[in-house]
Amino acid sequence: MLTTVNKAANLPHTIWHQMRGNSMKPMISNGDYIAMQELPDWKTYFPKGEVYALEMSNGTDTVKIIRKGSDDQHLKLVPVNTKDYDEDEISITAICRVFRVIGTIHKFY
Repeated sequence: MLTTVNKAANLPHTIWHQMRGNSMKPMISNGDYIAMQELPDWKTYFPKGEVYALEMSNGTDTVKIIRKGSDDQHLKLVPVNTKDYDEDEISITAICRVFRVIGTIHKFY
């Protein structure tokens, strides 16, 4: 059953990725699929308070709600599951690519 997929999830340049981890649970859980679209001009502007997938310069990636950081050179990464995961603040220089999460398919168990 498709739970949160919109028409944009089937457009060209949409990437589907299987989620690992539970920091965004119950919104997005381990094993769910997320639809994403890359924001090539993210350094110019992207709306805060939305869910994004970030590819980091150290080879890791994360999916979090992005908020304004302590200054213009930092972003705050906010998980939905604040019981098990903490907020984090990162330098924008550590980010290689930014993807807007546009939909999810929840895995059946």
